[in-house]
Amino acid sequence: REVREGKPPNSVRVPSS
Repeated sequence: REVREGKPPNSVRVPSS
């Protein structure tokens, strides 16, 4: 995922969502 859904640029590649 990319930093487009309101996530910090530090959680870009993490499958959190």
